[in-house]
This record gives sequence, C-alpha cells and structure tokens, in this order.
Amino acid sequence: MSTSAYRRDIDGLRTIAVLPVVFGHAGLSLFAGGFVGVDVFFVISGFLITGILLREIENGNFSLLGFYERRARRILPALFLVVFLCILAAWFTWPPMQYRGLGTATIATRLFASNILFWRNASDYFAPDVLREPLLHTWSLAVEEQFYLFFPLLLWALVGLARRHLTIVIGSLVGASFLYAVWATHYTPVAAFYLIPARIWELGMGALLALGAFPAVHRRIVAEAISGAGLIAIALAVLLLDESVRFPGAAALPPVLGATAIIWAGGDHRTLVGRSLTWQQMPLAPTIEDYRKRNAKAEAILHRLASRYDATYVSLGTTFCTPDCWIIDNATGHLLYSDDNHLSEDGSRLMVPRIFDAALESFPRDLFHRNN
Repeated sequence: MSTSAYRRDIDGLRTIAVLPVVFGHAGLSLFAGGFVGVDVFFVISGFLITGILLREIENGNFSLLGFYERRARRILPALFLVVFLCILAAWFTWPPMQYRGLGTATIATRLFASNILFWRNASDYFAPDVLREPLLHTWSLAVEEQFYLFFPLLLWALVGLARRHLTIVIGSLVGASFLYAVWATHYTPVAAFYLIPARIWELGMGALLALGAFPAVHRRIVAEAISGAGLIAIALAVLLLDESVRFPGAAALPPVLGATAIIWAGGDHRTLVGRSLTWQQMPLAPTIEDYRKRNAKAEAILHRLASRYDATYVSLGTTFCTPDCWIIDNATGHLLYSDDNHLSEDGSRLMVPRIFDAALESFPRDLFHRNN
C-alpha cells in the first residue's frame, strides 16, 4: 500500500472520528459511544505519520528536530488558542479555587501531560466533575505526542532491518500493548483509559498499515466487503458502547479494526465507502489538496510580483497553509520579504509581515496595498 499518495477518503474518515466525539460530549444519547472516535483518529495518525517517517528515514533526510518543528507548527497555534479561550471564559465564570485547578490543567496541557493529570485526579473519565473540565479533550493529544517522542527514534534505530523484520518488531509492540490494555481495563481502568501503554496498539495498527503488514487487496469485491465491514464496526461501536463498557480493552477492537479496514481497503481500490467519505467534501475535513491548489495560485502571483519589481522569487517549499519563499532584489541582493504571505481570494492584495525591516525600507510600498 502506498503511503505517499494523497487519500481524500482519509480526510473523510477524520470527520467520522471527530463528529461522534462532539455529539457524545453534547449529551446526545444516540452517540453514547462517541468517545471511540479518538481510537479511529489514533489509527489514522499512526498510518500517516509512520508513512512520512519511513519515507524520510529511507531517503536519508530524516531530522528529529524537523519532525517536531512540523508537529509544533500544526498543533500549537490551535492548542494555544483553545487554552487562551478557556482561561478567558473561566476568569468570568468560575470561583477562584476552581480557576486554580484550570491553571494546573493548562500547564499540563502545554507540556502534553494532561492525560497524566486527569489520570491522577479522576476516578472515572465519565464522572460528572471530570466532564466539566474544559481541557479534558486534550488527554488524547497528550497520548499522541508522547507516542511520537519515542516512536520516530525506534523507527530510526531499526532502519537497518528488513521491512519484514521491522514489521515483526512493531507487531510485537502492538500485541503486547493490546494484551496489557485488556488486563488493565479490569484492574486499573482509569490508567488504561488515559495512559499511553494501553493506547500504543491503536497508533501501532496504523503504523502496521504504513509498513505494508497487510497484503494488497487485489479483488474489488473483497475491498468493498472489507471497507463496508469497517464502517459498520465503527458505527456499531458508536451506537452500542457507553460509559459502562470497560475501555480500551477488547471493546476498542471494533473502532480500531474498522478504521484499519477502511484505510487498508482504500489503498488499492476506490471503494463505495471511500467515495462516500469524500462526497461533496465531508464537513470538518479540509483537504491537503485544497491547500495545494491555493499554494499554486499564491506562488503564481508571487512570481508575477517579483518580476514586476525586478526581483527573484526563491521557493522554500510550503507550510501547511502558505508558500514559504524569499523575494530578493536583483540590484541590491537585499532580502525583500520572507514567509507567511497571505493573498486575497482574487489575488489583488498582498500583505507581507515586516520581518526584515531594514531590507523593506527600499521595497516599493504600493506592493502592500496594490489593486491590479
């Protein structure tokens, strides 16, 4: 299975992961098992991130700092915004003692350790006092980031192994984590829910997909059956599970295997489930392709602007949202501007952050507010 090709169905599967969680927290009884959306997302994350790591390691351009820098760019802006809004709202609505508790949760969230805090403080994930914690949802982000503290290093350390042997190692880790999860849900259920040892196997299932542990599905009818069974498994978990179920032991198998099945079957065939997940752009699932199209348009405009002012456009690639580039004055060699360029929809206005103030002194001012 290729992990480099863009998969619109996975963007749709993200929606399948997010919506049940939202509806479950909104108190809709039909979605009592909505918390399993987190498990679906863990599989997606394991598949996508492992694919990226494998390509970089095998191509010889893997950088641990670069990996964490990309993670920070993607996660931290939204995370800090959520934390700020929670603090602001609590300032006006909470009593002082409860507000102090939010401060502790804020620190834990910024350290990606909120799952540990909630484990230590909570008797049950579904307890009424816990559900009133505004940063409760950050526990899953903490689990994910803790996983990526060691997993890239593990892959890098094992890069000399044949792919088959690497798959056996990761498969053994997945199996051990699952067995622990089954045991822990009976004897230490709160720790099993919040802490990473009982969740490694969920991210690891996605990693096994990226490693090619599952054989290619050659027959379309088989792919349709696998993806359909996967979607049904996720739906049944959302509709039938509730807070009384011990989780994430054996009860987590339906959503995890369901997500695994959809990704696996969609790797070789465009299945009916895959098409339904991409139908008219699933809500809450902005696609990478959308950003690529916008970047292409932005780069074309930047090229035109550079040539207009006798400057050279130097592409540095793209970030998640916008092109990263330099524009250099041909006459002086000055760096006129860099990074984070934002264009209006019609391309008529370019707003440039003034990162290099000295160089910008000679830059034509009408570029900042030019109507074509």
